[in-house]
Amino acid sequence: MIAWFRIGWRLCAVGIWLLWGAVLAALFVRIDAHHAYTPRQLGLVRWWSGKLLTMMGVRLSVRGQIQSAPVWVSNHISWLDIVVLMAVAPSRFLSKAEVASWPLIGWLAQRAGTVFIRRGNGETEVVVQQLKQLITLGDRVLFFPEGTSSVGEPLRFHARLFSLPIAMQVDVAPIALVYRDSDVCPREDLGYVGEQTFMQGLLHLLAQRDVVAEVNLLPQLITSELTRNALSQAAEQAVKSGWHELVAQ
Repeated sequence: MIAWFRIGWRLCAVGIWLLWGAVLAALFVRIDAHHAYTPRQLGLVRWWSGKLLTMMGVRLSVRGQIQSAPVWVSNHISWLDIVVLMAVAPSRFLSKAEVASWPLIGWLAQRAGTVFIRRGNGETEVVVQQLKQLITLGDRVLFFPEGTSSVGEPLRFHARLFSLPIAMQVDVAPIALVYRDSDVCPREDLGYVGEQTFMQGLLHLLAQRDVVAEVNLLPQLITSELTRNALSQAAEQAVKSGWHELVAQ
């Protein structure tokens, strides 16, 4: 009974906050391929995302310092990752195309300037060109090199998108992410994997207590004199090491 009450009031709060986010996005946030975030928009997105985490019962814990590298990479656990990382430092995310069709959330993602990619359609080079333009405009871009969501230790990184920092000769900032509570780390039940729907994952999250999103901001990697594969492997090892640091603490 207590869990259902918790789900009910949190779901109402989240719904209202999403609608308020839609109003703010309509008035102040419309980011596209030809415009970068303004400082005001960055602050607004970060504030709104942080409040959304609170309403979902998630506490944010950040280790390390925000890096100046324009390309960030992270392990990928859940749809919640994007909210968490937006609350740390708003970025232009690369997301699967299906997210664009999610009610309200897809529209918000589009307003925030998310770059969408269809898997298996040979769109990597087109997406890389889009991301190059965003970096040139001054934005930070973030992608998940595993290519899917997972629980437990991060999976092998795919090297394709690492052609972006190699071509532009810009550094890469790795990020390790884990969800935990006072007893269990990592919380593998919060992963968005298998046949679970978005709504099933959301309701499960809203029923929980003491969920903490742990973010480990790792030292950036210098890309000069590295190949695409070597950079991918270095980023993978950095994220795995950072993930183990979080799990062991």
